[in-house]
Parts: sequence; C-alpha cells; structure tokens
Amino acid sequence: MIEDILKKVHRKVSKDTDYPVAGSEDLLVTLDHVDDAISEWEDLVQEGYNWPELMVPPTAIVFGGTGTDALPADFLDFPSSFGDDGFERMELLIGNSAYAEVSSGEGEQLALQGVTPNVYWMVAGFVRTLPAASGTVSLPYLKKATRFVTGAETTEPEMSNQKFIEDYVTAKLFLDNADDTLYQAFMNQANDKLMKMKYKALT
Repeated sequence: MIEDILKKVHRKVSKDTDYPVAGSEDLLVTLDHVDDAISEWEDLVQEGYNWPELMVPPTAIVFGGTGTDALPADFLDFPSSFGDDGFERMELLIGNSAYAEVSSGEGEQLALQGVTPNVYWMVAGFVRTLPAASGTVSLPYLKKATRFVTGAETTEPEMSNQKFIEDYVTAKLFLDNADDTLYQAFMNQANDKLMKMKYKALT
C-alpha cells in the first residue's frame, strides 16, 4: 500500500518513526512528490510504452457518426506497437475503414481544410474521426494511473517496481533539504529502476 511506501521514505529521510499525520504539510509535500513520480512513469505512455499494469482489455467504444465521441472516463491513450521503425501508433479499424492517428493540431487543420483522409485524434476526453466514423468497436486502451490524495488509500500503485516511487520521493525530499549528494544517489537508483521497467515493457 502507499502508506507502506510513505513510511519507508520517512525512515530513510528522517531516521525515525515519527510519521507525519494526515493533512500535515510534511505529508502533503511527500504526496506531491509521489504524484510527480507516478506522472513521470505514466507520461512514458505518450512515448509509446505500454505499461501492462495500465492496460485495459478490449472495451466497447461507440462511434456515433458525429466525428466526436466520448472515451472512457479513465482513458489515457491507445497502445502503441514497437517494431523495426520504433514506436508505431495504433490504427483504428472502424467498420471497413482504417483510421491513422494524427496530432490534434493536424487533425483540426485537416477538418478546416475539408479533407477526409481517414484519421483520428484525441482531445479532452474525446476521440475525433475524419471522416466521422460510425459503429461500435472493441478496443484496448491504457488507463490513467491511480493517484493518492491522503496517503491512507488501500489501493496499490499499479507499477511493477514500486521501489521507483520510494527512491524518487526519497530523492526529492533530500533535495528539499538541500542535500544534493543523497538526492543524486537516490535519483540515480530511481532512474535505474525506471530504465529497467522501460526495457521490460519492450521485451
């Protein structure tokens, strides 16, 4: 549980078991660092890393023919594939048409130009298709990572190596204390764990 991680971090930084109480500034600062650690890991999905812990099995997504359709509330991204040319974005097969992903800026520009090149893009919880797609398709996706507000949540962080969070947060707290040496030591450990998770995600 996240509470166990927070206690381990506190013992490393403060060298005692006088844990911060709920709602205290010390705990809130630590939770902010936890959030940053999770964000750093989660943001790698945008680079193409498909974290297994965030993968959701194929789920029905309804394309209603308007060109703008709601995505699941916990939607983060569609999975990518990794091949000889690096990361490749997921192609959506809707009916008999294949849609390639473009950036939101490119998609909006194509829409203004009135062209219909079979593309899709995501914006603010919605998927846009050009031309407007129609049909219900079961698609896998990656969900948003769990976040922790109080530190007392019983939900486990999803990532395979939770010691990344522990080392990252420990490093940040040492940096807050102006201890650059221990900051660098623990951040190096955190980065090593993250690199190993990235490598494992590709194999």
